[in-house]
Amino acid sequence: MDYMSFRSRLSLIIFALFLSGCDFFHTNNSTNTTTQISITNEPKYFALLGPISDATVTIERVDFNKTIYSTKTKQYTSTSSLLQWGTYTVGSFAIDTNITLPKESWLNFTIRGGEDVDSDDNGVVNDVFIPLQGSMKLYCKVADLQAKYIISNIFTTLAVDFYLHDTKTVFLDKENYLTEFSRLIFRKSLDANEGVDYRDLFAYVPNHTPDTYFKVANVYKNLQENGIIEAVLNNEDVITKLLQDKDDDGLSLWDEVLHNSSDDNQDTDDDGINDFDEVKQGLNPALKDSDYDGIEDNDEKLYGTSALNADTDGDYLPDNVEILNATDPLNADEDGNGIVDGLDGDPFFKYQWYIKSLGNVVANTVGKATITGNDLNILDVYHQVLGNSHNSIVQIVDTGVELKHEDLNVYLADSFNAVTKGRDPTATQTVSKSDPTSPLDSGHGTAVAGIIAAKTNNGLGISGIVPRAKIAGSNWLESQDLGELERVWYSGITDENITVSNNSWGTYYLKDESFERILALATAQLRNGKGRIYVFAAGNDREDHGNSNLSYLANNPYVLTVASLNSEDKYASYSNPGSNILVSAYGGEHYYTGPTIMTTSLMNESYYESELQGQKGVVTVDEDDTKSYTYAMNGTSAATPMVSGSIALVLDACPSLSWRDVRWLVAQNAKLVDKFNSSWITNAAGLHFSNDYGFGKINPMGMIDMCRDATFTSLPPMLYSSISKSYNLQIPDNNTTIIQNLTLSEEMLVEWVGLTIDTTHNFSGDLEINLVSPSGTKVNLVKPNEVRFAGYSGGFRFSSVAFMDEVSAGVWHVEITDRLPDDTGILKSLKLEVYGHEK
Repeated sequence: MDYMSFRSRLSLIIFALFLSGCDFFHTNNSTNTTTQISITNEPKYFALLGPISDATVTIERVDFNKTIYSTKTKQYTSTSSLLQWGTYTVGSFAIDTNITLPKESWLNFTIRGGEDVDSDDNGVVNDVFIPLQGSMKLYCKVADLQAKYIISNIFTTLAVDFYLHDTKTVFLDKENYLTEFSRLIFRKSLDANEGVDYRDLFAYVPNHTPDTYFKVANVYKNLQENGIIEAVLNNEDVITKLLQDKDDDGLSLWDEVLHNSSDDNQDTDDDGINDFDEVKQGLNPALKDSDYDGIEDNDEKLYGTSALNADTDGDYLPDNVEILNATDPLNADEDGNGIVDGLDGDPFFKYQWYIKSLGNVVANTVGKATITGNDLNILDVYHQVLGNSHNSIVQIVDTGVELKHEDLNVYLADSFNAVTKGRDPTATQTVSKSDPTSPLDSGHGTAVAGIIAAKTNNGLGISGIVPRAKIAGSNWLESQDLGELERVWYSGITDENITVSNNSWGTYYLKDESFERILALATAQLRNGKGRIYVFAAGNDREDHGNSNLSYLANNPYVLTVASLNSEDKYASYSNPGSNILVSAYGGEHYYTGPTIMTTSLMNESYYESELQGQKGVVTVDEDDTKSYTYAMNGTSAATPMVSGSIALVLDACPSLSWRDVRWLVAQNAKLVDKFNSSWITNAAGLHFSNDYGFGKINPMGMIDMCRDATFTSLPPMLYSSISKSYNLQIPDNNTTIIQNLTLSEEMLVEWVGLTIDTTHNFSGDLEINLVSPSGTKVNLVKPNEVRFAGYSGGFRFSSVAFMDEVSAGVWHVEITDRLPDDTGILKSLKLEVYGHEK
């Protein structure tokens, strides 16, 4: 079959017919070859959205061309005006017959007459109902009636109509045809069956099935706008309408619907290539630059580059970068030295196992090898973006960034020195010549900067995660004045090209809300309202019972908090846990115990291992002639810039993302690591989460693929809801748990949850606190720790991102347990806060 002419069909649901084999059907014998329809009058299963009220349903056995049953759909009454799934019965019907049929027999459902009570499919009954003058149709097997549900919709109707049209001239196997038809529409299965097949056609639920299941997100909308839904209602010849080629470009209306192109314009994206030719070549007729390389499809011919591959020669330099740099996009190794151009010119790149791990011994003094594949998988991103497509700038708020460093591109216009009030962000603190560790004190920010954006292909040092970005430096940690931080984070440096602010610092215990008030303004207003992304370190106090959730800096709603991995893809020995942690990246261990992070250090201030004579210090490799690099960098301070750099790459590829989109994409795409760790849970939305790792290891390639997908849409506006309750309740001592309930009525999809507890307990660190969502997901907010005072008195807020995408409404359970003896206290109040978006 020619599937170009076969076309695909989409659907709005005018009628959704819902049957269930679980209640209406049962197997007749042990061989499961026949099914008997049970007698019932209960219309438990129903049509969702656009239901057809009081319609006639006819069921025909296809091979005998014989009607075996007829009934009516449930009629609309005024008892309900909201058509929400599972709460109404309009359009449903029951089957009342005891016919026994072979399970492989095909049935044809036809729905005629009645009225569409929700023709715009928004879940609200229309003021005026539209009569169904045409018919809705569905093919299924008898065995399919044992599935969860069957819904007659526009997909099933078009599938039947096209099959009947195409089978007039040639015999077509019904199951194969319907399966191929379904695969034109859906990219992944809608039901429990593996892979897309014909059964997905009647599993579609309008306004319920996410657009991400479609190959083209706008298919449903395209059908609406082109009058196909209306044509079914009005009994028009839908197939003839869909097979027309209005703009005479070689594509039928059905083809245009499937490819999101216009039937009024032969060149929808105005790139100089006819829509038909674009489809034939595998290009996107609705997008000028199909491979996102910054070169329009038609212009690729001028350079001989591929319009389907952003890096034609595969050298980790996108075609547009090579053209801008006057290098050859068709020659992967121009100097013929055996190293592809994109990985050439950074002599210490071989030590950057976190970018590409080859399983060799690097970046440590104990001879421990890395593990092949345990890296950020960032090289695949470099085929598409390097950080210069949209003039990316990454802000580093730290001890300063050395302006004169040979391998860093510091952008003075967006930098600030909190001590001198000038633009040079170089640290003012001097390096102690008697302390070989001191270069990483004042040089901490310089080390962070190298991880993020060390220059590439320049014959020097290393390559940053986002190597073509600029650095906006700040030495705020030398000042620590809140007013100066407000200037750096928000009001004083407002360049819209600053996408990410890296903050590799924090506190063990902090409940000052001043910081997050600044962040609330910055995320709401900067980047033209899309918000700057603020990335924070989880902290390095695990061995002292540290928890990232004990700091308002790291657990507020406006930040992304990062835990640290070692080279084994397990949490580093120092990395704080916390239910507020969003994601993980590499920080390594200590260079004298295992692989650490190769990066930039202050110029001429590092030490060779032979010079240290057994002391710990800022060590570098012997071939570092200028002593301006080090592999002594580690900690969540090192993991955080890996996430910042990764996000900068994502925003270079998808600059329209908001700060909330970024957080959501991080959670959706993070990679599971250390899968046998007992801390992993799966929330009710199907996301894996661990207090040790957040949602897993950062995955920028997955984020880019998702945000560039035609089905991706930004999150709806942020919503907020809270509930508070006062108590005067004794918290029992020594391992007795009390459980308190907080009921939230507002329904939204969760992005962040906060719980503030006010207790007089004079040794707050005794308490373990768990939070259980209405869906049953249990998350530990804090375990016993070193808060050896009444730290939760007056209220202390913990938070969690673990409930991401769960539904907020319902009863939340708070479990409080005093794990240690002697000290006691009173529970005074609880406050639950939820940020999220419309379901």
